[in-house]
Amino acid sequence: MKGILEEANAIGPQITAWRRDLHQIPELGLETPETSAYILQELKKMGAEDIKEKIGGWGVAALVKGTLPGKILAIRADCDGLPIVEETGLPFASKNGRMHACGHDAHTAMALGAAKLLIAHKNELAGTVKFIFQPGEENVKGAKAMIDDGVMENPAPDALLGLHTGCLWKEAGPGEIGVRYGALMAAVDRFQITFRGKGGHGATPHLAVDPVTMASAAVMELQTIISRELSPLDPAVLTIGRIAGGTTFNVIAEECVIEGTVRTLSPETRDFMEKRIRALASRTAEGMRGEAVV
Repeated sequence: MKGILEEANAIGPQITAWRRDLHQIPELGLETPETSAYILQELKKMGAEDIKEKIGGWGVAALVKGTLPGKILAIRADCDGLPIVEETGLPFASKNGRMHACGHDAHTAMALGAAKLLIAHKNELAGTVKFIFQPGEENVKGAKAMIDDGVMENPAPDALLGLHTGCLWKEAGPGEIGVRYGALMAAVDRFQITFRGKGGHGATPHLAVDPVTMASAAVMELQTIISRELSPLDPAVLTIGRIAGGTTFNVIAEECVIEGTVRTLSPETRDFMEKRIRALASRTAEGMRGEAVV
């Protein structure tokens, strides 16, 4: 094991270089042609086998086949960025108006590093390791697109590993890996609620039905699902990230839209959250003479 760790440290500068190259070319959603081309180029250089491209769009997969018999392990790395303008001023900063602000450039670089290290030791490797490079993590479409296109077949993995950089947790420091029994990474769901009322003048609210008031009430009420309806032993997170309604200061809008995300750690809680969000949004709107479309 000491030898492997020393080799991993030795290719650290290469992993850093990969990450910085990728950091300069962030792409969004399922449209990652430049990123995929870079991954393909590096996989071919290091001698990966059975390289497949354009899986579910621009996804990439490759194999490292050990010479000894064994099971099939998959290692998955996401590779898309975010629609954020980078202002770090770093010499390798993105200049295309998008940014790897969530660490997917690092995930991809780490997976390339693991592939390079395993290729160097495939004569000692029992089984096969399948590397999966997935676009579309941020829009929650990439995994399904690649699965529908057969990435989990030929060969089918016995197990799959994924990770996220430590920017989400402070408990694990540099050089440390955090693990736990049970679910660790939450399911990510996005929701949008459109509140509809009746527009009018700000001076005569009694003649209108105000969707901004409905949305404002719902933003607060939705949090009671977390604080008063879920067991503290089965937690979830609900965040409203966007609220938009109206066009000027003295006119009551006809619509107001809120968008948010729900994170859950079990299928049962996920289903419960969807049911309660729909019910609470509708009842809040109805109580204020409006309607809600979830």
